Amino acid sequence: MPAISMGHSGRESLALDKFSKVFHDRLPRELRDEVYSYLDFPTLSCSGLDNEVLKEAAQWYYENSTDLRIACPAEIKSFLNRGCANGCNIPLWPFQLRALTVDIPTSSVYLQNFDRRRSTLHGKGNFRLLSGLHVRHDFKLNICIKLSSFESIQELCEIGHQLRGVIPPLEQRGIAVTVRGGSDSQSVQPIDVKHMVGASFTDWCGFLLEKWDCF
Repeated sequence: MPAISMGHSGRESLALDKFSKVFHDRLPRELRDEVYSYLDFPTLSCSGLDNEVLKEAAQWYYENSTDLRIACPAEIKSFLNRGCANGCNIPLWPFQLRALTVDIPTSSVYLQNFDRRRSTLHGKGNFRLLSGLHVRHDFKLNICIKLSSFESIQELCEIGHQLRGVIPPLEQRGIAVTVRGGSDSQSVQPIDVKHMVGASFTDWCGFLLEKWDCF
């Protein structure tokens, strides 16, 4: 069954408010969760929904979804504070996340956010926020570097060196971290590049020449 997307007018919002309160009061949580599993939560309109129903729907989505994705490290903080639903602004901190992917686009625009004098990746500090999350025991953090859009191999080296300072503290917290590289093509599967974190310019050159067909 496809996910349900909900949008509604003002009159519909009043009716939905009444319905959602009855829904919450009369159905057991097990059945409510079954309903939440069919909602397309990121497109959900919050207007008219009972607050408790909204929080439960958010909890089900964030604790079961394997599709949570952040466009770049600089957006980690805002994502954790506001979530991904339309205007709902439900923080993710209380929920036990199942998986999260953080993209690192290496376009020239993004790379302007490198502070080369301080040698820090823009948003690097935001990665540390993830260590404060309440996560499931099988939680996985996936870091995806867009290898097909890099400006130079040197910039890939720089990203790798910055990630070297990000990953160990998270793993010490018990968070499983994968680092994969890929392109924007949906038909191409990302490949493991965790072993390249902190690698030299020469090693990156050899790796890309060997794996270029993957991108």
